[in-house]
Amino acid sequence: MGIVELKDQLRMQAKKNRATLSCAYKIDAQQLIYAKFIDYLSNLSHHSRVGLYWSNDDELDVRPLLEILYKQNRSVSLPRVKGSRMFFVDWTPATEMVENSFLPFSEPNSDVEVQPDLIVVPLLICDKLGHRLGYGKGHYDRYLSENSKVIKVGFCYGKIISADKIPQEDHDVKLDAVITENQIY
Repeated sequence: MGIVELKDQLRMQAKKNRATLSCAYKIDAQQLIYAKFIDYLSNLSHHSRVGLYWSNDDELDVRPLLEILYKQNRSVSLPRVKGSRMFFVDWTPATEMVENSFLPFSEPNSDVEVQPDLIVVPLLICDKLGHRLGYGKGHYDRYLSENSKVIKVGFCYGKIISADKIPQEDHDVKLDAVITENQIY
């Protein structure tokens, strides 16, 4: 089996594993992850703009974290995708969110680009070394390759973090930190 097929198989298994997590567990874990992330931010010297994502399906829900960071007067941004290009735009609670024309997620209705200092990268699964498996479109890997100085953080439920190294291809970008409800790797 080639690496592409292996990654596709891991994606399917990760979706199944995530779907088995109880709502109570997810809610409790998310609260602990938010708290660890806010502590992580407070220990960084430069983190004026935080890039997040607009959660969908059974993804770890960072929408409450958007509100928390906004109330702390932090600059928050979300991705926007046009064609194969992804960029970030500012977000506030008043930002109009629209469905992306080609991908199944919501994005801010703005074209004013900003550059986050730190990005929380969505993922299906990751390992403790920071190797992640995303959704297979490559938007984040391309963006992070072009913006290599940005701090890359992933959130993962502790019950599903991989004990094995996630297979990587040359274009895959490793995370700087992985935060679970139990610890920061």
